[in-house]
Amino acid sequence: MAAVCPASAKAVHYTRMDTAQTRRQIQGILSKYNANALVVINKGKTAYPRYLYHQSTDAAALPKDQQRAVRPTPNKLFPIASMQKMMTGILVQQLINQWRISLSDSIGKYYPGFPHGQGTTVQELMTHQSGIKDVSPKDSPTLLSTQSNQLAFTMAHLASKGNSNWKYANANFTLLAGIVSQVTHQTYQKRLSHLIIRPLREEQNMKYANRVTKPNRVLPVLPLINWNYPLLKAAWSGSMGADEMLVTPKAYWKFINVFNKGGFVPLKDYTSHRNLSPTNYYGGVYIRGHYLHSNGYSHGYACMFFTSYRTHETIMIFCNNLPYAELKAIGTDLFQAYFKRPYPLSTIGTV
Repeated sequence: MAAVCPASAKAVHYTRMDTAQTRRQIQGILSKYNANALVVINKGKTAYPRYLYHQSTDAAALPKDQQRAVRPTPNKLFPIASMQKMMTGILVQQLINQWRISLSDSIGKYYPGFPHGQGTTVQELMTHQSGIKDVSPKDSPTLLSTQSNQLAFTMAHLASKGNSNWKYANANFTLLAGIVSQVTHQTYQKRLSHLIIRPLREEQNMKYANRVTKPNRVLPVLPLINWNYPLLKAAWSGSMGADEMLVTPKAYWKFINVFNKGGFVPLKDYTSHRNLSPTNYYGGVYIRGHYLHSNGYSHGYACMFFTSYRTHETIMIFCNNLPYAELKAIGTDLFQAYFKRPYPLSTIGTV
């Protein structure tokens, strides 16, 4: 079992990102985009989180009880969408480190008969260069309660072209989740719970969509036409390993801080692979300069994080009233306000 507080972790020397001026800049950015959002940053020169909330005008116009329901808070479950992929990538990397999986393994080894499977590798799944793409409908219309049903849904809703062009696809990480299950003889959810969720002691704050019963969740501000929560759970259940989890902001902050300390895998196992794809994507995150970045968007819920693996300073946003294009724009502005420099590349990564 991977340790979550390695004794060998180096001391971290935080710079002073958390200033009154920085917090005013962040609030100004949230106001500029009219974001109904929770932003999480390092509190002073510590690993503890500071929470900054901004209420949008559309949320403020709601009745008081609805205002409370749509307010993102540190302890409300939030659909993290593609920010789950990093967890799946970690499980794969752990097995690579144990010599139980190789990046050069063909996926045909694990999925006999898969189209172009003999020429497609685990590395290409980890970097979205498999030639696989998601095929509509990507959302399951019914709740998929078993792993076999989840895998079957993905297999029925993908196309494999057999080339190595970069194409972001949830299916890549569902296939990786299935490989983890085959190699370990555990379900993906059991493996993730055993090696990440339980060591973090966050069983109540990291939930699978097809296992949530009465969630303490934040509701979206934007009305979802013809959508209700059971249908949302069904939709998310179709993306095993890629887009099926609800996590509180406080718990996700803890997860990133442990990762930065090498608590799941050595950091070099990620950073040394940054150049395997033209987008510097590996195992669920973009790795640019000494920053890691991921974002997620699903049905009106948007989230994003940036973290420096050198200084361990992190900024996250959890928002429930912005379209995806504005999430990318606000992410660029938040990065510059917090880290005092432009984002290393001009374009925020895709989800």
